[in-house]
Amino acid sequence: MSVTAAQLAGALCCCADSLFNNSTTADSSTLAFDASSALVRNARAAVIDKVPQAVTDVHAASLMADRTCGAGNLGLAHGLAGPLEIELGMEHGLAVGALLP
Repeated sequence: MSVTAAQLAGALCCCADSLFNNSTTADSSTLAFDASSALVRNARAAVIDKVPQAVTDVHAASLMADRTCGAGNLGLAHGLAGPLEIELGMEHGLAVGALLP
């Protein structure tokens, strides 16, 4: 898996976790929605076609997604992802994604 693909997967998980946990704020919801929109919009061009601007946009949206986790507090999926990452060597985004409902 490419770094961009892993970054995209992790960022989408951050957005989903922020949007669907009980302590989400209006600010973190807006940021998560904007970040997830940018991630989805640029996914194919960044990961498959490797268009430089799309890759840059995915990484910028990933930073936005990371901010949502801090603003909305981490949900259970993020809390449980650590052991999967350490014990199984899973990428962060895959570990969180595996734990989302």
